[in-house]
Amino acid sequence: MGAPGLWVRRFLFGSDTLDAMSESAHRKSLIDAYKQRAVEMGVYRVMCTATGRSLVAASKDPRALLNRHTAQLRMNAHPIKPLQADWKQHGEAAFTFEVIDTLAPSDDPGYDPIPDLTVLEDMWLEKLQVPGDPLHSIAPKRFRRD
Repeated sequence: MGAPGLWVRRFLFGSDTLDAMSESAHRKSLIDAYKQRAVEMGVYRVMCTATGRSLVAASKDPRALLNRHTAQLRMNAHPIKPLQADWKQHGEAAFTFEVIDTLAPSDDPGYDPIPDLTVLEDMWLEKLQVPGDPLHSIAPKRFRRD
């Protein structure tokens, strides 16, 4: 059948002649490209269309947070219990996950997006007429300075 990992090389690279060094170099280049990608900052919303209940929050990486919320809801481990209850009662089909606004990236290496993200979040909470309580908005501790 071949050497272990041979089918993986054929699938990923279309050839079984790649040696371990070129496979390793290719993997490293993919990781580097991922790390260098421009991350979209902005405001996202998780909404149960059956109840109208929404979580609106700002994030430095809203797509990653939407993935986290989806995973937590699917695993019945979401920290916001009313949202989890909506998921359990109405199912995944009743939910929408969307990035509703983005923040333009800055060329300034010392740029701190937190104040701008906070203003953007407040604007969307007001626009959507969502109450500014823990269910609907981020906790200030979300933006840590680590």
